[in-house]
Amino acid sequence: YFFMDRIGERFQSIDGHKGQIRYFGKVLSSKNPETLWYGVEWDDPSRGTHSGEVLDEEGKCVRYFSCENGRGSFIRPQKVQFGRSLLEAIREKYAPPDRDAEELSLAVKNKTKEFFQPVIFVGQDQVYAKQSKLDEIRTVSCLSSRISHFGLEAELSKYCAAIEEIDLEDNLFYEWKTISQMCSQLQLIDLRLNKNCISSLVDCSLFEHSLSQLRLLMISCVPNAWENALSLSVHGCLPNLEELYLCENSMTKFSVSNPSDLSNAFLNLKVLDLTSNVFSEWSIIEDIGCFPSLEKLVLNQNKISSIPIPKTNVGDSDEKDGNSLFPNLNTLWLKNNPISDLSSFDALNLFPRLANLRFTQNPLADKLGPAILRQLVIAKMEKLTIANKSEIGKRERSDSERFFIRQCVAEHNEDSSKSIESMHPRYADLVALHGQTFTTVKSTGKGSSLMDNIAELTIRSMDPDSITTPAKTKKIPLSMTVSNVKMICKRLFKLHPSKQRLFFRDRLEFPMPLDDDLKSLSYFGVRSGGEILMENSDLSSS
Repeated sequence: YFFMDRIGERFQSIDGHKGQIRYFGKVLSSKNPETLWYGVEWDDPSRGTHSGEVLDEEGKCVRYFSCENGRGSFIRPQKVQFGRSLLEAIREKYAPPDRDAEELSLAVKNKTKEFFQPVIFVGQDQVYAKQSKLDEIRTVSCLSSRISHFGLEAELSKYCAAIEEIDLEDNLFYEWKTISQMCSQLQLIDLRLNKNCISSLVDCSLFEHSLSQLRLLMISCVPNAWENALSLSVHGCLPNLEELYLCENSMTKFSVSNPSDLSNAFLNLKVLDLTSNVFSEWSIIEDIGCFPSLEKLVLNQNKISSIPIPKTNVGDSDEKDGNSLFPNLNTLWLKNNPISDLSSFDALNLFPRLANLRFTQNPLADKLGPAILRQLVIAKMEKLTIANKSEIGKRERSDSERFFIRQCVAEHNEDSSKSIESMHPRYADLVALHGQTFTTVKSTGKGSSLMDNIAELTIRSMDPDSITTPAKTKKIPLSMTVSNVKMICKRLFKLHPSKQRLFFRDRLEFPMPLDDDLKSLSYFGVRSGGEILMENSDLSSS
């Protein structure tokens, strides 16, 4: 078993690199022709030197296995570490031998040397005693533990039957069959298999009953993760699954073998995390809009640049529209996507229950500033209650909607109300809500846009050395940069700009850091009536 039967298995080299065994035997180019080698394919594409071949004395290619060029190597068997059992890893972590003889120490450094000092942890014996009872442990975490199999038959159910949640990230599993054998011995509700190079699932019947209680499944950085999860769901193996994590899987679409599979899958799924994939079109995301129970969709770090307003066609049941797609979606995270069109938020306003949105790190935020963008998004999405993890109060919503009306009028001062409504669907409703007084503001030419207005601001020191200095109220152009405001603070409070940290506080809101000296006040959404607070950075960082 040590040799030929290992082909196909995952391994870890003695220096920690992982890969898969592709060949075992003699190699023509070896100095000793009788030496036996493993031919391996490394996970790290820069680790190998070839694609499974060597050159003979005549320069002809002799191939022993095939892999991507640059991933292949031949290494000696003594440099290969194969996987161990899950039970062995659990025992090592939660019930290590010779506990009484184990000395707990803490490395302590001073200016001249490093020494070890014994440390007593309060309650450590009680914690250890609880963890040592393997048959009572409910949550297990064995990350990067070189696990490839579950052990002898029925071992897990005999010694660790209480396990409900298990994290096996970054191990050496390579077959779904092994996972099914492990799951059949436990009643898992939480299974995490991130960063395991597992082959494609062929027979879903292996999981017919073993995953019936599973509520959370993490298979990020796993080959063919979506296809395998979909197959399990379609075959009824995940009836209670509520959370599915498919991050870092290079997904560009939702591949299906049968178009009806999506409508029959993941009926109870509430959370789907697709962070760090390669989705570029919102129309692809709409393919999963049929999941009836989906409440939270995470699309951080993808390539989505716009969200078009859905087409509605009354009477056509197959037509996608905002009411039929994502019927229960409450939370959508779009952090770090190249969204560059404000109309995307008009489209999101059509989703019937969308109330929690995250939309930081995008070209719009870079162009308008995070504070201005937040105001516009709040105004465009009437049901939004949380924006970028911050709750939206009644006052903020009212201010944002009024700001939005003024912005529309300033940008379209020669256009009729109907023309503005065609570009901004909520405009008419907001004018009806807040009255006509805000529509009388007209742009009078250069220098009169909202971004260039003069703001009346109170500048206040929070530095202990100048906190008693009376606050000063000044009229400041919103085009002024933060660095220039720091020069004003220097004159008022005698603190060098390099030691200043500035914040903007509007009424009773939480102060917002003005953390980029090159940006203008308008970038941060500074407006009249607020305060500029100056802190001493030396004190705030100590």
